[in-house]
Amino acid sequence: MLKYVPLGRLIDRINKVFDDFKWKVSRERRLFHEQTDYTYLQNNSDNKMNEGDTKKVKKALGVLDLLLLAEKEGQIDEIGVCEEFLTMITAGFETTGMTICYLLTLLAENKEAQNLARTEVREVLGDYTGPLTMEHLKKMDYLGRCVKESLRILPTVPLFARLISDEVELSNYRIPPGSEVVVSVFDVHRDPQFWPEPEKFDPDRFLSDNLKNQHPFAYIPFSGGMRSCIGQKFALLEVKTVTAQILRDFYLEPIDASKDFKFLMSITLKVDDLHLKFIKINS
Repeated sequence: MLKYVPLGRLIDRINKVFDDFKWKVSRERRLFHEQTDYTYLQNNSDNKMNEGDTKKVKKALGVLDLLLLAEKEGQIDEIGVCEEFLTMITAGFETTGMTICYLLTLLAENKEAQNLARTEVREVLGDYTGPLTMEHLKKMDYLGRCVKESLRILPTVPLFARLISDEVELSNYRIPPGSEVVVSVFDVHRDPQFWPEPEKFDPDRFLSDNLKNQHPFAYIPFSGGMRSCIGQKFALLEVKTVTAQILRDFYLEPIDASKDFKFLMSITLKVDDLHLKFIKINS
C-alpha cells in the first residue's frame, strides 16, 4: 500500500537530493584538482596556443571546471560554485524534456515528416544497436531540422528579459537606458513576416538555402547575443539522441492535438495535458 507523503515534505526530500548531489560532485572535483596541484586547469584554462606549437593540444574546460577555476582565482566562492552548477543541471532538464515531448507531438501529427525522419535514422544506424555517437547524430540532418522547427513552433522558453544598458532606437520608439525589455520568443517565431504559414510544421525552412536572407534574430529559442543559452548545442544533441531511438522503435500517433494545447505560462512553456500513442515497430 502506498504511503501518502505531504507535498511540502516531498519537496524537501527532492531538494535534499539536489543539495547532496551538488555538494558531492563539486567537492569530489575540487579534491581531484587539489591532489593534482591544479595541473589540469592550468594546462587547459587558456585555449590560445602559441604560434607554431603543434604538439600542445588543449581541451575546452567543462562548466564545473570553469567554476572551480574561477573559485581558485577568487572570482566566486564555494557556495556560488554549487549554485551555478546546480542551475546548469536543472535548467537543462525540464527544458530538454518538454522539447522532446513537443517534438514527438508534432511528428505524430505530421506523418510525412515522421516517416522521413525515421527513414533517415534507420539509414544512418542500419543494424547498429549500441549507444548513438556524434558521428551518427551529425548525419541525421533532417531530424535536426525537425528539432529546430519544433522549437520554432513551440519554444520551450517562450520569454526572456534583458536590461537595457544603452539607449536603443527602434523604428517608432526610443528605449531609454535602465529599461527592462521582455522579448516574446513565441510571437517572434510565429511572425508571418519572417515565417510564411507560421503554424505549419515544415522542417525544410531550415535548409541552408532558405536561411540565407533570414533575419539573424528571427529564430531565438535559446535567446541570442552574448547571453544566449550556454547549453544549446548539448540540448540539441540530447533531443536528437532520444528522438532517434524512439523513432527507430515506435510509430507515433497523436491523441492531444497541439492546436488545442492550453499553455501554462511560467519560465518554461507547459501544457496541462499532453498524450501520445506509441506503437511498437516489429523488427
